[in-house]
Amino acid sequence: MKKEVIFSQVSAPGGYVALLSAIIISIVLSAFVLRSSTVIFFARFNELDSISKLRSELLASSCVYEGLYLYEENSTLFTQAKNITVSSGISDDPEICSIDSLTIRDGSVVLETHAAVRNAYTALVVVAVQNNSSTTKLSITSWNERMSIPP
Repeated sequence: MKKEVIFSQVSAPGGYVALLSAIIISIVLSAFVLRSSTVIFFARFNELDSISKLRSELLASSCVYEGLYLYEENSTLFTQAKNITVSSGISDDPEICSIDSLTIRDGSVVLETHAAVRNAYTALVVVAVQNNSSTTKLSITSWNERMSIPP
């Protein structure tokens, strides 16, 4: 006796639904992974940009202090703009801040500096008043960041 196996054509939608469900779930998970990876990628670069901005602010402020120190040491000699090389100790390349101008108006010293680290740029305008009564010759009265386009 031969056993005959009869295959009947089954039209059950169960496999089709499972396949579509797997495709939809994989698309949703892929989109989620792609979105989270781009968020992490841009968050890292935002952090690097904020660190560069902080370093440029500190570099420009060190240029301010250096300029005020040089002015206190010899006010008649210090009249032209200067580039000052400052070593931050973070990288091997020295970073340069510039003293753009130093003007004296009505007993006040106005010092303009700028510094750039990577793509972060900081320009400062500092006003200091000359004191005759205290041990320090200058006291800072105004410290502002100038909004300008990098050179």
